[in-house]
Amino acid sequence: MDNKSLSQRMSEAYEKNIESIKSGRPVINDNPTATQQEKGTVWIFNKVVRNQNPSKKFLSIDDIKNDSDYPELKKIFGGEVPNSWLESYLKQQEKIFKLYSSPEWDFFEYNGSGTFRDFIEDKVKSLGISKYADWSPADIWLVKDKEKVKDEIETHIGKNSITSGQTITQLNDILRQMFKEKRVVGISLKKISGKYAIYEEVNVRVLNTDRLLKRAKKNYTVKKRDIKIKLDLSLKNNRNEIEMQTQDLTVKLGSKYKFQIKHLGGSYDRFDNLKFEGTPIGTSAARGGKSQTDKVVKLMSSNGLTFKNNHNDYPKTTESFAKDYKKYLIMFNKIKTSVDVSIKNENEFVNSFLEMFKSSKKNVIIANSKLMQLDFISQVLSISPKNKYEEFWTDMFWLSIRKGNDFGPYGKLY
Repeated sequence: MDNKSLSQRMSEAYEKNIESIKSGRPVINDNPTATQQEKGTVWIFNKVVRNQNPSKKFLSIDDIKNDSDYPELKKIFGGEVPNSWLESYLKQQEKIFKLYSSPEWDFFEYNGSGTFRDFIEDKVKSLGISKYADWSPADIWLVKDKEKVKDEIETHIGKNSITSGQTITQLNDILRQMFKEKRVVGISLKKISGKYAIYEEVNVRVLNTDRLLKRAKKNYTVKKRDIKIKLDLSLKNNRNEIEMQTQDLTVKLGSKYKFQIKHLGGSYDRFDNLKFEGTPIGTSAARGGKSQTDKVVKLMSSNGLTFKNNHNDYPKTTESFAKDYKKYLIMFNKIKTSVDVSIKNENEFVNSFLEMFKSSKKNVIIANSKLMQLDFISQVLSISPKNKYEEFWTDMFWLSIRKGNDFGPYGKLY
């Protein structure tokens, strides 16, 4: 991920545009924002849903560039669209054309006032979900007869953000049925890197008795022997300053997926709780994301664990660590045979944290986060029997990809 600030990126893009204009070269946006990427997909999808004639599809990049509406796509990108993105849009179009080309659809919509995304986000919040992204990764929506669909949802859920006893499960059930009827479709987007675009329906079938769901969940389960955990507690010198080798806890689930458990803020300028992020290793059908922290805590509680994910419960000074270090030594001894900790004994453990706590503010924050990670993994490793431990990590990954009864149905295009 690009660590540059938004202002830096905008400044560099501006300078690049000025240079291109002076030289007479076309301006090419090689680093489009997420909004530009998604609006570009909306543009090409709307060419699809208004078209029932396969001979009218875009068959090449040149077809897109020669379309009379191509200036609209250039305007979205703020210049010429890179060929890599045109290729991605071409593959997206091919897949979506097979599924949803029909003049009966309303236009695909991005977010904004009056859109279906705006409407459904309001409904989700009224049912107790503060962040839309915690419920669904869908970037854009396609609806058939939008006003009728909205009326049906409000008949069951309530109007004007007011609900009376309804739950997110009920809204999910309504949307699942509409999804099956091809009346409402939310789509999560990724740039297409393979030869063809792949489309997968998620959370459309979620009943616990569903054989397909059980089989899918089993496919995500990794054997305990293949779960590799690293919590590096060793120190290094960086420009004469002591710091820890790494700042996170890594859990590899076989050869396909991994979890990074780390400081939520990332910048280490303030104390913060942990975030739990699942990502694919290499190429995988499961594109990951952050697991909703309250659901992680709930999952742990369902396994008899007491982790609260609150940085205030952990040492923030040398004195507080010295007072409680024996508690953390117990955790260290519990995990050291199962986790790669990169240190040999109790003395190294204690010395590492003492060095961190008497160092810079950033190091103190990292030490606080590392103790949270230590507590988290020591509790998780106590889950038994083996199949229950394996299922825990399966459930964790499902949380990261928004899969299950608590999440909305969507199509994943990648």
